[in-house]
Amino acid sequence: MAHLSPLPGEIIERICTDWSLGKRDLCRLARVSKERLAWKEFQTDNVRQIVMLRPLTEEDWVPVYKRSGLVKTVYFNESGWLPAMLWQCPPQVLDTITRYRPDLTGSYVKLLDLLLSPNLSLPRVDFASYSGMQMQALIQSFGRWTSLKSTDQITLPFASSEFPSLLSLGLYNISGRLQCLRVGQLWHLSQEDLASIFQAVHDHTAHDMLKELRVEGYHGLSQPRPTLQYRDLLPLGVFFNVTHVHLNATVGVQLTDNEHAKVALWWPNVEVLEYDARSISTGMATPATLQSLAHYAQCCPKLRQLSIPLTTLTENIPGPISNSMSVGLRGHPMCILNVGGSQLDDENVERVARYLLGVFPSLARVRCGGSSLNMEAWSLVMHTMLAH
Repeated sequence: MAHLSPLPGEIIERICTDWSLGKRDLCRLARVSKERLAWKEFQTDNVRQIVMLRPLTEEDWVPVYKRSGLVKTVYFNESGWLPAMLWQCPPQVLDTITRYRPDLTGSYVKLLDLLLSPNLSLPRVDFASYSGMQMQALIQSFGRWTSLKSTDQITLPFASSEFPSLLSLGLYNISGRLQCLRVGQLWHLSQEDLASIFQAVHDHTAHDMLKELRVEGYHGLSQPRPTLQYRDLLPLGVFFNVTHVHLNATVGVQLTDNEHAKVALWWPNVEVLEYDARSISTGMATPATLQSLAHYAQCCPKLRQLSIPLTTLTENIPGPISNSMSVGLRGHPMCILNVGGSQLDDENVERVARYLLGVFPSLARVRCGGSSLNMEAWSLVMHTMLAH
């Protein structure tokens, strides 16, 4: 151990700039840097590397466990030296790990034991990187993730191409405390499929717990997508605590102003609401007008971002909102509005700007698509609002 070096300054600097460390952690780093560790650094081909002087033993982990309060995130990939080093003698449970992001192809099987930490709360595991046997081991370990709070990028343990005849897929025993549900890359989605998904969310998720819902379709040009109907959305009306709703699996939004008014009443805590605003550019007209924005402004006091296709024809543009309503909306936090390909003529720019300024006085950005002329018209709306 006489040849071992202390923690180098550049490593300390990298740790200290980590957003996940608090002041208490930083105060302890001074003591950590004075202790001897089982590795050194040297220069090879102008690349700084850390190389082990000897294989790890369980004794080497003892001081690490004592300082494990500093360990917030574990991330590595198979191409680096770290997995090879850890594989010789992987640590047992580091009970402060809240994030584990392995990128392995399965060569270092022992490292999967880190996934068994009972305090793991935010793992990111790509099952596609593992062999069938290792996938099975991971699936069997799920029951030991007793503190699991969130998962991201966890895919099904098989490729859909391996099951060409699969017509039904069930998901059972979902926790009643589930707060975020994401359904993505839906192929050949029919109107009935969309309604079934929303109904399944209603039936298998606690109505007072869900905070985020994402339903994403496959956006390939050859893939058909249904329109979004009010009757399809009805099962989602019970999730009154939801804060983020992303519904991008459709090719049209067929809600009227009155139906938007009902939806706005469902979600008083919503902060981000996203319909597929791009759908309007495909020729699928929407009956909703600017009037629908007033409903969301009044019923959703926390709404910050809204993506919604609109009809902005001359005869559909409402007049300015009343003074009493305008006063009540002065502090509304809405700052980003995405209207997608909603068509707007230059002659209506002033009227639209006045209306938006009344319902969303803090609006800072209007996003749009479609032709260059249409984008220019909506850009003029934003400039007109800023000029008032």
